[in-house]
Amino acid sequence: MGFWQRLSQGARALVDEISLPDDFRTQFEAAQKAFAGGELVIAEAQLLKLVEAQAEFAKAWYLLGMVQLARHRSDRAVESLQRAAELKKDDAEILAVLAEALWKSGDAENALTQTRSAIRARPDDVLLAELYALAGEIYLERDDTERAIRELRKAVAVGRAEDLAVVALL
Repeated sequence: MGFWQRLSQGARALVDEISLPDDFRTQFEAAQKAFAGGELVIAEAQLLKLVEAQAEFAKAWYLLGMVQLARHRSDRAVESLQRAAELKKDDAEILAVLAEALWKSGDAENALTQTRSAIRARPDDVLLAELYALAGEIYLERDDTERAIRELRKAVAVGRAEDLAVVALL
């Protein structure tokens, strides 16, 4: 990802933060802390209240989706992450997590579609390698060995073979 693209994303994130009232920012930070501390039920409850009051806050929808994924609620995570993706259409990280949630919920076709969308959003190399690996795993699950190998080779090339689990799939 280029310098200007990172700067642009940082500016958009800053605008999100600035436009958020202090009490909601405090609530969001508390939810982040709960999530980081493994208090998933508390984090989810806080985030549900936050998105109800601030429906346009993409970061809250994204974090809610992450919490729901961690709680193995893939269908709910998909809904939350789709809302985050609607609000931030070019955010590679949101699209990547949405792809993972779709795959975990059993929707391999849409997971591949979201994986391609995330790749088009120009993620950094670490996320790009993860996206190629996810596509490879989905193709393996679908018994499409040729495509799986192609995607897994891309993951290894971009990730410089640092993820041994991906290398093992090859």
